[in-house]
Amino acid sequence: MQNFKDKEEFISQPSTKTSYEDFIEGIKPIKADDEDSFLKYEIQDGLFMQACIEAAYNYHVKNNQADQVVSS
Repeated sequence: MQNFKDKEEFISQPSTKTSYEDFIEGIKPIKADDEDSFLKYEIQDGLFMQACIEAAYNYHVKNNQADQVVSS
């Protein structure tokens, strides 16, 4: 996850080659162990989702409501 905490603004413009999975949220493969017989995936936030989570967190921190922030 990229660090947006030190920035007041975030600008992103997805290109036509940017997939929904990379920009919003998608599944990414997990490196398989030797013992695994199946593919494994995990849900990962995309760039825009990460920025939204940071913005919500920063808003709550600035308004002294950090204890009410729900983690993702």
